[in-house]
Amino acid sequence: MAIAKNFSQFGVWGVDRYAFSPASSSILWSLLISFFYFFLGVNDWIPLILNIIFALLLLYAIFEFLSRLVKSNSLILFILLFVIFVTPFFLLVFTGQEHLLHTLITLLFAYKTAMLVSNKSERNSTGNNISPFDIVQMLFLSFLLVAIRYEGLFLLFIACVFLLIKKQYRLAILLALCGVLPVLIFGFISIASGGYFLPNSVLLKGNLPNLSTFRGILKFLGGFAAYQMVLNPEILLLFLVAISLLFFGSRSKSDFYSFPNIFVSIFILTLLLHLQFAKVGWFYRYEAYLIFLGIFAIVQFIFLNLSQMKNALNPRKILLPFLLFALIALLAFRGYSTFKVILPATKNIYEQQFQMGNYIKKYFNQSVVALNDIGYVNYIADIRCVDLWGLANFDVAKAKLNKIFDTRKISEISKKYNVTIAILYEIWFEQYGGLPKDWQLVEKWEIKNNVVCGDKVVSFFAVDLSQTEKLKQSLKEFRTRLPKDVKVFTFE
Repeated sequence: MAIAKNFSQFGVWGVDRYAFSPASSSILWSLLISFFYFFLGVNDWIPLILNIIFALLLLYAIFEFLSRLVKSNSLILFILLFVIFVTPFFLLVFTGQEHLLHTLITLLFAYKTAMLVSNKSERNSTGNNISPFDIVQMLFLSFLLVAIRYEGLFLLFIACVFLLIKKQYRLAILLALCGVLPVLIFGFISIASGGYFLPNSVLLKGNLPNLSTFRGILKFLGGFAAYQMVLNPEILLLFLVAISLLFFGSRSKSDFYSFPNIFVSIFILTLLLHLQFAKVGWFYRYEAYLIFLGIFAIVQFIFLNLSQMKNALNPRKILLPFLLFALIALLAFRGYSTFKVILPATKNIYEQQFQMGNYIKKYFNQSVVALNDIGYVNYIADIRCVDLWGLANFDVAKAKLNKIFDTRKISEISKKYNVTIAILYEIWFEQYGGLPKDWQLVEKWEIKNNVVCGDKVVSFFAVDLSQTEKLKQSLKEFRTRLPKDVKVFTFE
């Protein structure tokens, strides 16, 4: 929302209006919000309305897919309700972020890929069965898939591999070119602006391999995907169920290229690539598209292979129902957990981020402020933001990537940009040696029952010591506006 505001009003792609900053890997979502901001003005409701629209489109797409598999309307309704209540469906609506649109495009692209690969194997090996309309659809979806989130590259890669195996060389190349186009465009703009080819968020949050050392290679190959599966049992169970269905479901080796097998294979391979190169978690967001994709892959496989599964041997009859029951139970518990955090998370944002933004806007507008949680403050206030976590700052990102980010570097970067005050989560910087000792800690705010903010305690520092008194007095004055549940600690 901050990027969209600055791009629509000032033509600057950044969290503030003073400099380009590749803080987000979701190019299309920021552009989409920016489009509406340009014509309708900056409005808090637009991301929510867009998410409601895409949530309905996602349900409609799933309904259309299910109607081709299931004849019973009651069963279709049950599956739709299951998808809604065991996934972070409502939670994703309230985040105002791009994940529902990403899920929708992912399902459409995976479905279309499975159709093309399976249809070709059933008809002929020349590829004549693929119509120009199919090609245009795939190229358009591939562009959207990566433009909405860079994780779309995983699914794009899998689709291209399948097409190459089926000797659809031309389509695979065109698909790859269309898919990487948004990455290339944004990468060249970022390099021209003094940054890296990939967004800082990808470089700092991803699991990019360190191939410069033998130890780095071993660590990368040592099973980061398996490690994340163990920490996320619902993902592990999705993987195990999908593998079991694929292993037991094929009637013969020649039947591997059937639609249900291809769809499940797409899910499995995309999941493994994501877990190896990216992370999951962060308030149920990053793996959301995988949960939707996995559920639908399993559902379509079961309904298209009912007769085969009924004729399965006894060990299969025991294993598959057990895994499915465990998966449903775990997803139901997870879905319940997402419902529980919506209201507390909203309260957290209001009590911390919203108050921080209003405070900065009132007392330090158009100042240079150091932050490490950059979105909402930049959206509300007009500041020059120095992001000490690195998503919106090239100096910090470079120091982190080069393993030289420490207390001294924090002080150096703050002086370079003439930072006035800093509002930070102190605990985030303990791993780097802590914050500079010459900064004056003035106040801390603590919220209750934190479920979404980076930490329950946010600290206010005077970096420019001449601003210490102003910071003290303004915080004292603003204290009367804070919600009653926010606990305040002052320091002399």
